[in-house]
Amino acid sequence: RAGGVGVDEFALAIVEPQLATDEPAFDAVFEAVTKRRPLCFDYQRPAQEASESRHLEPWGIVSWHGHWYVVGHDQDRDAIRMFRLSRISGQPVFTGERDSYQPPAEMNLRALAESLAPPHPNSSATIRVRTGAGDALRRRAARSTHVDDAWTELELAFGSSHSLADELLSYGLDVMVVAPVEVRDRVVRRLTAIATGAAR
Repeated sequence: RAGGVGVDEFALAIVEPQLATDEPAFDAVFEAVTKRRPLCFDYQRPAQEASESRHLEPWGIVSWHGHWYVVGHDQDRDAIRMFRLSRISGQPVFTGERDSYQPPAEMNLRALAESLAPPHPNSSATIRVRTGAGDALRRRAARSTHVDDAWTELELAFGSSHSLADELLSYGLDVMVVAPVEVRDRVVRRLTAIATGAAR
């Protein structure tokens, strides 16, 4: 613990010499955690093309599956959330004074990280993306194959078929699911429900 709040000190001791170069946002987030100062930062989610502004009361920092995360109270969602430091764009900005909030008295950062983290990718999906669309999907694809002038086929790792289907739905008709069937069926069902609702 640092300043009465949670920091994964064992993991911190292992990689501390690399933090300045690997995670540009780490120093500001660490200061916010230790001094209990709320933060504002731009956050780039994998499924989004543009970053969005988030406001957080950071409770602690934890290393999870090879990446650094900050856990805290998301003021925008009024909920506990976890943010990966490497997805923070630019430098976080302090939005409050020292000791502006009080983290939970009893807090297990690793347990929180486990409950908040998305499922570890252990499956693969094949999708087709229309030319000129889906840049975020293309960036994380394990394989990319040109199909024709209109489509590119991508192979994506995923952990939750439900989460992947929700992500792909945001691209509308610019994405087609080839496999697996469970993801394709989820997308089709959701699109059908949306179309049915719009027709009423």
